Amino acid sequence: MGERSDTFWADDPEAGWRALYESAPDAMLTVDSRGLVVAANRTAREVLDGEGDLVGSPFARRIDPSDAAVVERLAARGWRGADERRFTLRDGRRVTLRARPVPDTRDGFHHITVRDVTRYEVLEGAEEQRRRMEVLATLAGSIARELNDPMSVVQGRLELLLELGGGSPGNVERHLTVALAHARRVSAMLQNLRLVGRAPATHLERVYLLDAWEAAREIIGPRLADLIVEVDVVPEHLAVGGNEALYARVLANLVERLADYCGRDARVVVRAREGIDGVGLQVLGGPRSAAPTDLVPSSAADEGRLDDGGLGTSIARTLVNGLGGTLTVRSAGKRAMFDLRLPTSPSMRAKSRPVDGQVLVVGDDVLCKGLEEALLREGFGVIADADSEAAIERLAAGIEVEGVVASLLLPSQSGLSLLEEIHRVYPALRGRLVLVTDAPKAALPQIMHVLAPPIRIDELLPALGRRLRARR
Repeated sequence: MGERSDTFWADDPEAGWRALYESAPDAMLTVDSRGLVVAANRTAREVLDGEGDLVGSPFARRIDPSDAAVVERLAARGWRGADERRFTLRDGRRVTLRARPVPDTRDGFHHITVRDVTRYEVLEGAEEQRRRMEVLATLAGSIARELNDPMSVVQGRLELLLELGGGSPGNVERHLTVALAHARRVSAMLQNLRLVGRAPATHLERVYLLDAWEAAREIIGPRLADLIVEVDVVPEHLAVGGNEALYARVLANLVERLADYCGRDARVVVRAREGIDGVGLQVLGGPRSAAPTDLVPSSAADEGRLDDGGLGTSIARTLVNGLGGTLTVRSAGKRAMFDLRLPTSPSMRAKSRPVDGQVLVVGDDVLCKGLEEALLREGFGVIADADSEAAIERLAAGIEVEGVVASLLLPSQSGLSLLEEIHRVYPALRGRLVLVTDAPKAALPQIMHVLAPPIRIDELLPALGRRLRARR
């Protein structure tokens, strides 16, 4: 048998390939450059011949109308891109198409292999459903554990109050305070679940991280009294793309998780910087006695222990991922870190305060653009000029400004000479003139405020005679 087969292939290799083509378990076709079927094996005729003769007809006729146009475009492009792509036949079955050019032909002939993957898709769907049910079961278990402890405390305290009857007011107040604290934990968990159930917004708003932190402080509430929390966001107006309420919840969850992990009297540092590929945000925790620079765990830290902290950490990761960011964790001993990479802020300004005054800024683009964003957050617009002459012309034209900020080095007249002239000619602006320079203050006139770059908004506003507005 084997000898005859070898002889058969040696004597007539073309017939051998034809036999193999004809007996292949997958449907195999040959189509020309117009998409017409010029040859088909037995499986193809059985699978695709339901609407008349297969050979000589357009292959796209066998495809469901929803996908037929795609097949026709593939044929027009020489079948590029059809490798293992899935389509629907007219009878509802799902198939993949694999196209290969026929060697030594000039007419654009292609071999098309059609593989029925309906059963595979059913099995894939069943497996995906099983994985989802496992995730839901794990989530349900986490919810039950997270809610059981505080609810047990609330129940126990209330039962104790009933047993005490007319106890002293101090005892009653103490038990009610504990019960209320745990009831707030339950409320926070339910809020977590509500946020996760809400579909993530596809439109990213501009979110200022300091605003998100202020909202997170309100969520954490009295528990902050047991922590030393340091916020280090540079620059102060650093923004990310996303949703303020979601970021506030993320920060609150992570700080509370660090408090649980590191114990009472922990030190927490929230640090943010802008990078090339997004905004880096770290939430670090450790002993109160540790310096902020000593809170970062070593490279040999355990990546799993802190991540197993329950529902709050899982929800924080879900929210960050939904906004297009990432969250990784690291812990070693009593030091732990959440490392987040967040999307950059969209270019448009959002949630800025209504402009109720203008500040004249004289300097290069770096100074003007940086102050424009910071001042807009506090309700001030910026009128920018690159040199002293343009600034003098504006003031002479009668514009009204809250104050003037000028770099020392300017193309024509120096910033120092400019502010001295404004002090002399425009008395209403006296006391609201700011010179930006690294020069020692003692060497400069007392008629102006001197600030070194980079300028902080909490230093600039008092120099302009205005108070820093409370953040939301």
